[in-house]
Amino acid sequence: MILAAAILKDGVIYTGKRHCNIIRDTPKHLKVGKGPHVQGFVDHEGNFLNREDAARHAKLWGQVEKLKFHSKELYSEDLW
Repeated sequence: MILAAAILKDGVIYTGKRHCNIIRDTPKHLKVGKGPHVQGFVDHEGNFLNREDAARHAKLWGQVEKLKFHSKELYSEDLW
């Protein structure tokens, strides 16, 4: 089950309700939204899933039937 939006940067997972919230609420010196990073989600076991893996996971758990914004990638707006 998908629990939160997440950004993986430099081996650290940052979480929040939506990716824009993570970028906005993380201290500026960390610059989470700049440079190499991966947007995805965290599941109920604390695993980071990229957007494509998260889409499959959310469908498997019945959290979404159909993706609204992209054919293969999950967006937080698909969930909440």
